[in-house]
Parts: sequence; C-alpha cells; structure tokens
Amino acid sequence: MHGTHLLVDPITRPAALVLGALLLLAGRRLFWLLVGAVGFFAAYSLSLQSLHLQSASSRLVVAVVVGLLGVLLAIFVQKVAIAVAGFVLGAYFAAALLGVSLAHAAALTPGQSVIVLVAGVLAALLAVRLFDLALIALSAVAGASLVGDALQAGGNLRWLLVVVLALAGIAIQMGWSRRAHTA
Repeated sequence: MHGTHLLVDPITRPAALVLGALLLLAGRRLFWLLVGAVGFFAAYSLSLQSLHLQSASSRLVVAVVVGLLGVLLAIFVQKVAIAVAGFVLGAYFAAALLGVSLAHAAALTPGQSVIVLVAGVLAALLAVRLFDLALIALSAVAGASLVGDALQAGGNLRWLLVVVLALAGIAIQMGWSRRAHTA
C-alpha cells in the first residue's frame, strides 16, 4: 500500500463517498464535519500504514476517536480547528504533488519535509486569515479527494476528477454563500 490516497480498504469507501459529497456541496455549513472527516480518514490511513494495526476494528476505533476529537475541536475552538485542518490538508496536498505519502513521513527527504511543512503552515495561515473562503476551498478539496479515493480513480484520472470536483464544489458553495448573505 503506497501512494497518496488516504483510503486504503473497502471499509471506508462508502463513508468517504457520502462524506466527500457532503463536503463538496455544503462543507462551509458543515465545518465540524470537515474537521471530523479529515481527522477520521487521516487517522485511519495512518493507523494502517504507520501503526500497522491489522485489525479493522482497531483502525476504526482509532479513527473514530480522532474524528470525534476533531468534531469537538471544531465546535469549541473553531480557529484552531481550521488551522489544524488547513495544515493537514496543505501538507497532504503538497505530499501528493510530490508523489509521497505522509503516512511514511520518515521516508521524506529533507527537502520534501520542508516543502510539506511550509505548505501545511501556509495553508493553516491562509485558513485562519480567510476563514470562510478557506473553509469553502478546503472542504471542496477534501470532498473531491474523498470522492476520488472512494471511486478508486488512479493516476491522471484521479487528479482530473479531484480538480473538476473541487472547482465545482467551490462554485456551488460560493453560490450558496452569496445567496445566504443577500437573503
């Protein structure tokens, strides 16, 4: 199991498809879901790839606990939660562009580590500074990535799918955001 996909087994694919669609369409309104989903899928992937938990139930327990902590963080400490979610998504996206997996962080070269760290910090700062816009963009990218992983799209098809879905999600959410502010 290698690559940049967070989802690595059939257990999480249906949830990823549903959560991905929700995040694409209403991620700004479901902020807590974004943070919880990012925590869940990152923890699930890491529990399999780095912690080497063989039991599916152990992986699910770890992922659910981390996801619930993310939801609580999102509800009670929004700015910190969006910064953490921004950092994770920024680092994940940079690693994906480099063709490496964050689950194997020890295998990153020093240059890759710096790029991933800088991308994470910049995404976190951007997320805090431009909270609503960042929330829309981050939720659309996260949703698109989850859908791409759930559909098991590979290579260039996956990247094309993620980009198209993310842009559509941003457009939909921006349209909803404008209607909500004018009403």
